Amino acid sequence: MEEDDEDEAEDTEQEVLPDTADQFDELDNASESSSRGELLHTSNAPSVATVDKFRAATLAVVATQHSVKDEGVTIVRRTKLPSKGAPDSPISMISILRRNVGKDLSTVSMPVALNVPLSLLQGLAEEMEYAPLLEKAANASDPITRILYVASFAVSGYASTLLRAGRKPFNPLLGETYELVRQDKGFRFISEKVSHQPPILAYYCESLKPNSYAVFHESQGKSRFWGKSLEIVPTGSAVHVHLRSHNEIYTFHKVSTFMKNIIAGTKYLEHVGELTVTNHTTGHRCILSFREAGWLSGKNEIFGTVLDDSGTEVGKMSGRWDDGVCRNDLENPDKLEILWKATPWPSNTQEQFGFTSFAINVTFNSCTEITADIAAELPPTDSRKRPDQRLYENGDIESAEAEKARLEQAQRERRKLSPNHKPRWFEKREDPYREGGDGMTWQYNGRYWDRPWKSGLGTEGMEIFA
Repeated sequence: MEEDDEDEAEDTEQEVLPDTADQFDELDNASESSSRGELLHTSNAPSVATVDKFRAATLAVVATQHSVKDEGVTIVRRTKLPSKGAPDSPISMISILRRNVGKDLSTVSMPVALNVPLSLLQGLAEEMEYAPLLEKAANASDPITRILYVASFAVSGYASTLLRAGRKPFNPLLGETYELVRQDKGFRFISEKVSHQPPILAYYCESLKPNSYAVFHESQGKSRFWGKSLEIVPTGSAVHVHLRSHNEIYTFHKVSTFMKNIIAGTKYLEHVGELTVTNHTTGHRCILSFREAGWLSGKNEIFGTVLDDSGTEVGKMSGRWDDGVCRNDLENPDKLEILWKATPWPSNTQEQFGFTSFAINVTFNSCTEITADIAAELPPTDSRKRPDQRLYENGDIESAEAEKARLEQAQRERRKLSPNHKPRWFEKREDPYREGGDGMTWQYNGRYWDRPWKSGLGTEGMEIFA
């Protein structure tokens, strides 16, 4: 790819595409409604639309705390971060890039001011916000409907990135972990940084319901600088989805992410490329195209086609990765069934590092906060306990920078003493769907939720933030 390829999108000629964004707005604004899941009959200016208000009014966050009862204990959970997001950093991105020409930027230590107060492990957990889509897939009797819901889940994982351009999550320390249990969304999630060089993260997420679904993934990436944009290329394993109720295995590889206008202008993210969801049991495939914005195509649009095991087209979907996706009727393209709709953004999101309400959290187990219900459960390695991240979250940038330097130096010293790190909760296993390499993927070993650290077992080396 040449640098000229990354010029503004309007310089490239593109196929004329239907205005999916307008279709969604039409569906949201129509007054009449029907039951959830019914096909929606639309035209260029529809008078009939969906039942539910899929785009609810924007959340108005008016308080900083919200009290709930959890197993008899009153838990105070915040509705916004302790401080406003840091102002745009005066640090020159171009100077950092010049100093690291030819290097993979995922291995370069960045100033705290270029971060958001989340670790990469927590960023992976954000991709589970719409995991209930997998419950719908597990409950569907039709293989076409199942793969459409799995594909919707694949798309939904990008929604939280919309307002994160220009900042990156904290790079976890080796052995750092993050857990998230969401009773409201019906899943539990565990992730761990399993390798420092190259940086590799692994996660496992499963439904709290028996015989439903499980997801696992080994996350790794490389960066490329193209003059006006920065590209993040996923190089890890496929995301694996196991629908236990049907004994089906699905896989898909993530697309590249581009940070545009990295040197000058308004920064924004685009996810571009082809993402294929494959059902390895039935042979169905859903081929999703993440389109680059241009004169003749809207922003953040995706289009998908479902093929059966013979290659026959049996389904279509369309939408935007930041907003929602619909199933398109093959015989009447104007008939739409909403598969997924993004949750409205908090009203204060621009002051909160572009966090979604899922990340800030209002009433449930928080992504970033240690509340009374989980304080005694978390291991010493959990990202919520990382001191530089907490300082930054509280607005103390100078102390966060100093603490980050201390933690990174302590990590270097530990690696010199023990160069052969062994992850606690993941182990390498054969992966029949792994392309290239040794055919192995880091997979969950099943021991985390026993919480052995609570009884003092296997705690040696866990004080990585000390």
